[in-house]
Amino acid sequence: MWWWLVWTVLVLGTLVGAFFLARSLWRKAVALGRELSAASAALGAAGEGIAVAVERAQAEAVDIAPTMFDDVTTLRERVAVRRRARARRAAVRHERHLVTARTWSLEAWLAGRQAQQASARAARAVRDAPGTAAAPPVAGGVSGAPSAGPHGALHRSFTRTP
Repeated sequence: MWWWLVWTVLVLGTLVGAFFLARSLWRKAVALGRELSAASAALGAAGEGIAVAVERAQAEAVDIAPTMFDDVTTLRERVAVRRRARARRAAVRHERHLVTARTWSLEAWLAGRQAQQASARAARAVRDAPGTAAAPPVAGGVSGAPSAGPHGALHRSFTRTP
């Protein structure tokens, strides 16, 4: 008689577990469907953007046909246009390089270094100002407060406290 009760509890437990598993799978399937819908919408928008870009590229296509027998003045004009465009690009590039090279100067480095030192001095002045409580010593007489190292990186300096 007890085995009927045991089997009934086992079957009911299995049915409850199957219900929760089916509910979880259904929720996951619905969430997957929503994500697929969002992905297809994003893909459609990207496809439209690509189509516009392809149309624009086809409209602005450069003529690359052979020009051996074309008029010499037309060819010289095309070469002149391309040379002017190349010169404009070179001038812009040269200006960018000059701006970058100016940041490499010793004066710029020195100004940056002095600004770093001034901010470090200001931080020390605030830290060491009267009325601010110093950190109590750590048990064993060793303080493990992080401090700026010689290269500006934080590290722990373990020093004996009196």
